[in-house]
Amino acid sequence: MLKAILNKALDRFESRYYYDVSYSRYILSHSLSAFRKLARLTSFSQHHEGLPTEVLYAAKITSAMQADCGPCTQLMVTWAEEARVCATVIHAVLTRDHEFMSDDVRLAVKFVEASLARDLEADALRERIRAKWGDNAVITMAFAITAGQIFPTLKYALGFGHACTLVKVAGKSVQVSRDVPKILQEI
Repeated sequence: MLKAILNKALDRFESRYYYDVSYSRYILSHSLSAFRKLARLTSFSQHHEGLPTEVLYAAKITSAMQADCGPCTQLMVTWAEEARVCATVIHAVLTRDHEFMSDDVRLAVKFVEASLARDLEADALRERIRAKWGDNAVITMAFAITAGQIFPTLKYALGFGHACTLVKVAGKSVQVSRDVPKILQEI
């Protein structure tokens, strides 16, 4: 009975976001315990404290792009649109067009890239984030970066990963940039 209710919830999510939840169904069909743990990650991934919304979604999109250039990135874009992040900002993050990013968004993108690359520049960027928005913002950034990696990695590890696809922003297809630029350029 509980699995039927959870499957209905997955149906609603899949229908609302046009996002394939086959990996979640697979987990649910084999282990209710594992599915419950996966569901708890949703709360983790939604943590938002201390950062402007566009900065948070720039971080989430950038992290998802590093792990996945398709459905997970699209889901982050859709959520950013729902949060009313400007389409120009989303497009700039997807294409890594720093010219169209505000200083705050550029800082977030560079911090995510540096953190995921284990580049020492992440330390200086983290301190800039801390100075600008505080420790809660640093925690939120860390959660956003981690959450952006968990779901795509889990999907690929289970065999449910997809090839790169175009991502839509405001109904228009955008080719996601897979090139990771050198982090150390001036902000």
